[in-house]
Amino acid sequence: MGIEDTFPSPRSNVTAIRKGVKSPSGGGGPTSWGDGSEPSSGGTFSHVAGSPAWGYGTAGATSTTTDTSCVLQIVAGDTLVAWYSWEDGDSGVLTGKDTVGNNTFTWEAARTSSVGSWGCFGYVLSATAQADAKIIVTHGAISIPYRGLIVYQFRKSAGTVARDTANTGTGSSTSMLSGNITAIAGVAICGATNYSGTNFSAELIGDAAVDGHYELFDTNLVGAWYKLGVSGSIHGQATGANDAWVCNIINFKAT
Repeated sequence: MGIEDTFPSPRSNVTAIRKGVKSPSGGGGPTSWGDGSEPSSGGTFSHVAGSPAWGYGTAGATSTTTDTSCVLQIVAGDTLVAWYSWEDGDSGVLTGKDTVGNNTFTWEAARTSSVGSWGCFGYVLSATAQADAKIIVTHGAISIPYRGLIVYQFRKSAGTVARDTANTGTGSSTSMLSGNITAIAGVAICGATNYSGTNFSAELIGDAAVDGHYELFDTNLVGAWYKLGVSGSIHGQATGANDAWVCNIINFKAT
């Protein structure tokens, strides 16, 4: 049994990379990007699907929105987690919602920056059902260049989902490392952006191989990876270009 994955069509000015997701049975990786029919599970969550976006812009561009390139089939109670990153300053209020407006994202207060790289997590703890939903992020009133958005969709087996804990990390090196958190078993997601466009490798959470990871890059690189059912004192990490980076981690639990 594997996770299904629907790979987006790359835009002319962006390369999108879908890296392997571990198959729970130990077999081959997924072949498409997710309708939720074959989720891998751990703890009380399962991975359902994901959808990326790239909002390539310049300082003089007029667009302030970024929307995902694959639709999600959202079931009532699903948890949506967005990693949004950008470059060159913070222009104001972040909003995130689906195409109909049934689901509005809550954003972390920490908008982490390192030189020109910025990143922030957003989430919907318990979503309203919505078919064929794209996620749209609007950022302030002026253009933000090199915007990246990755949205993961998770489903709990029981209980009520809550944000557990989160931490941030910044630096300038090849080793990207989030701060430590003390997590209750659920689902941990790490998000990172690097000012140079080099492929990430060796993505880990809690010093262990992750259950899935997704990356986008052009001039800078955006990535997010997750691990199900991990607990205790953990952090996220990956290897990237020797440049400025942001690396944040967030954990969700079901009680």
